[in-house]
Amino acid sequence: MLLNSVRSLRIAACAIALAACATDGVISPDHGPRPSADFGPVSASGGVVISQVYGGGGNSGATLKNDFIELYNSGPATVSLAGWSVQYASAAGTTWQTTALTGSIPSGHYFLIQEAQGSGGTTYLPTPDVTGTIAMSATSAKVALVISTTALTGSCPVGGSIVDFVGFGTANCFEGTGAVSALTNTTAAIRLNGGSQDTNNNNSDFSTGAPSPHNTGNAPPANGTPATVVVSPATWSFRGGQTKTFTATAKDADNVVVSTTFTWSSSNPAAATIDAATGIATAVAPGTTTITATSSNSITGTAAVTVTAGNVSVQPLAGPLPVGFQSQVFVSSGSTDGSGNPVTSSNVTWSTNNPGVVAVSPNTGVVTALSVGSATITATAKSDGTSSGSTTVTAYTASVSPTARVGHNTELGAPTDADPSNDVIIARRQYTISYNVSHGGPNWVSWNLDASHTGSSSRCNCFTADTALTRLGYPAYDTNDWINGGQYSRGHMSPSADWADADGDNAPTFFLSNMLPQNQIMNAGAWGSLENYLRTRTTGTNEIYIVSGPIFTKNRSGAGVDGLGFMNSIGHIAVPDSIWKIAVIVPDTRSADQMTSTANVEVIAVNMPNDASASGTWNPYVTTVNAIQKSTGYNFFSMLPDSVAKIVKANDHPPVTTVSSFTSSVSVGQPAAVAGTFTDPDGRGDAPWSMTWDWGDGSNTRLNLLAYPNGTTQYSRSHSYAAGGTYTVRLTVADKYGASSHSDVTITVNP
Repeated sequence: MLLNSVRSLRIAACAIALAACATDGVISPDHGPRPSADFGPVSASGGVVISQVYGGGGNSGATLKNDFIELYNSGPATVSLAGWSVQYASAAGTTWQTTALTGSIPSGHYFLIQEAQGSGGTTYLPTPDVTGTIAMSATSAKVALVISTTALTGSCPVGGSIVDFVGFGTANCFEGTGAVSALTNTTAAIRLNGGSQDTNNNNSDFSTGAPSPHNTGNAPPANGTPATVVVSPATWSFRGGQTKTFTATAKDADNVVVSTTFTWSSSNPAAATIDAATGIATAVAPGTTTITATSSNSITGTAAVTVTAGNVSVQPLAGPLPVGFQSQVFVSSGSTDGSGNPVTSSNVTWSTNNPGVVAVSPNTGVVTALSVGSATITATAKSDGTSSGSTTVTAYTASVSPTARVGHNTELGAPTDADPSNDVIIARRQYTISYNVSHGGPNWVSWNLDASHTGSSSRCNCFTADTALTRLGYPAYDTNDWINGGQYSRGHMSPSADWADADGDNAPTFFLSNMLPQNQIMNAGAWGSLENYLRTRTTGTNEIYIVSGPIFTKNRSGAGVDGLGFMNSIGHIAVPDSIWKIAVIVPDTRSADQMTSTANVEVIAVNMPNDASASGTWNPYVTTVNAIQKSTGYNFFSMLPDSVAKIVKANDHPPVTTVSSFTSSVSVGQPAAVAGTFTDPDGRGDAPWSMTWDWGDGSNTRLNLLAYPNGTTQYSRSHSYAAGGTYTVRLTVADKYGASSHSDVTITVNP
């Protein structure tokens, strides 16, 4: 301990608190270190220093009842403490409290000053050498050892009478470059090497630990020789490539922290290495090792270390997978390999422990259920070959509903066009499909929607490459081929919710041949709203016959490219410009040839743009079957009677016929006139129109109109009867599709 060094370093510390220091008349830092003459007789202090400070006595959690200050004499001779004092101030305080000292402190001995007693604690201090009454802070304050009993002044006092100075916590004055760390109710500031280390730097000369007070009667410390070594942290886990700095603390036989050098080693360098001098460990590969710190006198302490194989997590499937169907597993976001590098689904290798039950594509994670049972699917990072995560996939046999109405997918006739070469027909219980190999998707899908198809079966989510295509020798694309960055949905044509009667009926709707790339917003918007609406119409005995498919605009993106091009860089699945649907709603299960009237046949036909504009309801996209036939080249409803088919294809409604005037009574041979008007509810002017007057006596008059009138024009015809009687005259108006309506009047003919 050199007083001039202590004070000059402490003055430098005052620079941190200029406002406080300046008001106390302390020499400002720009004056530099003061000469030793400013600090009094160095020789008078011998080697006496403050060795412990504890202010938590009697506080909550404390064992000791009193605060205390401990001194230590590291010098060669006994030092008299008569006329000395220890003095205390708060962390930024300017008022100093004193405890006068008496007696002496032999070389290599301690001196214990007991201070205020708290209300708690269970243990008294060893017999103190001096007793004071200062109530000290448990966390932050300043303590000075002074060759005087006169109270110091100012926040950072200066004077030759100060022998030693300790600032802790947030104290604004301290020796050297920093204060001792903040204390607690259970920790004291403890000078290293049993109280003998004094480099005039508080934050390096002291550590914090459990208070261990000594009085003059205590035996001197064991010469600062380490007796125990504790490594911190005692356990640690990290991944390859990561580092961790370990620290060690040595204590002597009196449990006093002592200074020593440590040599570090690892029992298993293949798992983790450690720098022998710095204690910085580096994880290498999965495994365990023991980190050892060895003191200069060969006392050791250890820490248990685990190197993990990264943090790879696999997202589980939503539920079990039906035998014969597929799904895809993915690596969870945030997964890393043993070196902390990101792991994604694209840089792992997939494997299965039970390939006879669940197979998996090693590159894509597409799993296929082959038989009943379960399998563990594992993703292993390619970067280190060891970091892995897994999930369990369970396979089961899905059953169909015995009560569902089936066998009517093409009740109204399978759509046909002039080129059957690109129509690969696949007929299933749930739907019938015409598959286009060059487009990688359907030309059309046709099915029957019935109340017996509804139920509570869970959505399968088992998007599967069509096994029928494989059997026929055609490419069958799986769900990995559909990855496109989220722009397009795997859009069902025959919807999953249209087959919720049983798992075995729901699962086949997830064959990818039943799907088209649909804009995400359109799929959830207008398209979904129509699907939901049609299911509300399956009440009572209603039957709905549905067919849907794509429309492609040729050469939109270049020669030989259809529609919006292909969905992704793979180039397998073409994206249509628009997607259409036709639904025919009838009141019962009558066959197509029994649908002889349009009265109970309702047709809904829509064509929706395959983009985000179709975000609302389906109604704005209503069109006609005729328009869809023109765009696709397919002919629909071949099984319907022609008279009905041509009307429903046009979405035609009969005109409204009105008899506006007539002659109610005439004599035989006199002309009777009947006048009428009509309107077209479709507003299309479906000319040519025909008006027919059936006079009720076996004769009729016909008028053909090549243009639609304004709806108020009257057309009148007359007829003379040859015999008396009462005759019913019917005026019938028909449009070009044959849709008609009539209006009747009665004429009396007098003899």
